[in-house]
Amino acid sequence: MENQAFPMIWAFLLTHAGRIGEALNVLESVDSVPAQDFWTQVSSRLKRSIQADRAGAHALLTPEMVAAARLDGNVACYFASIFAILDDYEQALDCLQHAVNRGFINYPPR
Repeated sequence: MENQAFPMIWAFLLTHAGRIGEALNVLESVDSVPAQDFWTQVSSRLKRSIQADRAGAHALLTPEMVAAARLDGNVACYFASIFAILDDYEQALDCLQHAVNRGFINYPPR
């Protein structure tokens, strides 16, 4: 099985560039990969966020998954992006604060 982190990161980059269709193409097969892989779970959340499936994305964003994501600066930043795509800015900023607290300072100022 290929490392699921790479397609997920590529899909994030495409999403932030406004290339939603291409991002969804990258994530097309995410549901066919065993869900126990962490990056597959993150990809699944991203896919539902991009599709504006707010209920589906939030159902997958369990408190346990968010708590685990907050332990790593990079992953917390990815989750901040997912919450921002869902227009849940309070959660996005919370995750971004966790990312910074974990040493992730490489985000673009606005």
